[in-house]
Amino acid sequence: AFLVNGTPYRLLAGQALFINAGFLHSGSKIGSHPFKYFAVVFDMDFISGKIFDACQYKYFDPYVNNLYEIHSVYTGSNCWEKVILDKLTYINEIYNSQPFGYEIAIKASVFEIFSQIFVNNAFHEVKPNRITTSGAYMDARIKDTVKYIRENYKDKITIANLADNININEDYFCRFFKRMTGSTPMQFVNHYKIEHAARLLLESDDRITDIAVDSGFENFSHFTRLFKQMKNCTPTEYRGQRKRHSFI
Repeated sequence: AFLVNGTPYRLLAGQALFINAGFLHSGSKIGSHPFKYFAVVFDMDFISGKIFDACQYKYFDPYVNNLYEIHSVYTGSNCWEKVILDKLTYINEIYNSQPFGYEIAIKASVFEIFSQIFVNNAFHEVKPNRITTSGAYMDARIKDTVKYIRENYKDKITIANLADNININEDYFCRFFKRMTGSTPMQFVNHYKIEHAARLLLESDDRITDIAVDSGFENFSHFTRLFKQMKNCTPTEYRGQRKRHSFI
């Protein structure tokens, strides 16, 4: 299940979610069954060219400037959505194998995904006054909170720290944060720490105890327990997936 700008989405196996740039989002599992997903994350500079052509000014510039909003869920219920899902799977597979020329293949696939979206009108224009001043202010507060967590996750973070950072009452902050992200502040902090540890487990050869400390955990037992709770396996078992896991 995912929460994007306050809107909940529940995906099934094989489906995809497009998260527009700048949108607040979080994900969580439903029930006790383990699941895996991969994310294709890229900067718009990846597909923007130096030549200001029709593709740039008709499609990509309006999207980058928040004048277009791309629709969120792709289920494969029609042919063009199946093309998008197939391209996402292909990107993941070719990134794993990385044959010569794989970067070109990924870039071409991203272009194909955008072409399917625009040709099939899977987007809508955004009116400039759609976002209220108060809504933008609330979004900015959440983004400031996430920025604070990213910069201070190695230290002990409390509700008081987070509330003080954006100058609001602790009780109100907790309700406001839960409403906007779908999780409590401390759940979000712990999730960020565990995801950081998971990346290090796959990308480095550091000792697991060192990774726990680097991820902001003073108590190794607490780290292990929380990791297993979120990932359905121990840190050691997770590291064993290294050859089968990828980050895009």
